[in-house]
Amino acid sequence: MYGSQVWGQSLQTVIDKISVLQRKAVRIMSFSQFTEHSNPLFKELKILKVQDNIFLQNCLFVHDFFHNNLPKSFNNIFTKASDTHSSLTRHANNGNIALPSFNSTNYGLKSIHKLCIDAWNKMISEQKLIDINKKILDKNHKAIDLHKVSRIKLKQLISNYFFDSY
Repeated sequence: MYGSQVWGQSLQTVIDKISVLQRKAVRIMSFSQFTEHSNPLFKELKILKVQDNIFLQNCLFVHDFFHNNLPKSFNNIFTKASDTHSSLTRHANNGNIALPSFNSTNYGLKSIHKLCIDAWNKMISEQKLIDINKKILDKNHKAIDLHKVSRIKLKQLISNYFFDSY
């Protein structure tokens, strides 16, 4: 998984080959038949699929940005939607990140920058995650803002979301 956030953004064919190998490895680890469905095995072993791990790492990168845990070169990489204009929109209220326009495919639409924004905005808007977040209450019985959740708690929240979908 080391470096998967960098090399995993490139080609879907590479991810597909790794996914096949990962499914085979999970079957071997659990002493299962080679025809057995792998999703319950991932859930039982508490192992994230490659694509889900990349999504998780992208969200954690954005979380680290909001908590100033990134090198200074990343200080202005993301902009909250609420900071782009004065009117409060649905995206601004939810804590989404503004999506800038891109002029190229490889260095724009397929870049880590855009994929991190897409992952964060999807995580914020995902209804199942919102329902899980409502179960986590603070002392005032209000839903906790995902921006303010610790990195470990956010990782656990996203991992459980994926395990529930397997």
